Amino acid sequence: MFRATDVVEKYLDARPEFVRVDDAPRVGDLLGFRIGKSVHHLGILIGPGVFIHAIPPPGVVPGYLSDATWAGRLAITWRPSA
Repeated sequence: MFRATDVVEKYLDARPEFVRVDDAPRVGDLLGFRIGKSVHHLGILIGPGVFIHAIPPPGVVPGYLSDATWAGRLAITWRPSA
């Protein structure tokens, strides 16, 4: 199956400050959401199941991993490297 890779994914995978993880997201992790065939949207986990992200309008807002809009789109989690 073909999976498009966008600039965001390539950039973060190349940054030593972040590592891709397969376990459950933790507070502070960067969440990559698939919009269409590639990761186009990022959020930062700020609490159990809650992340912040920016959308126009209204700007920076909370999002919820339990929300059907985001639950099925979470594709990649990056964790700041220690």
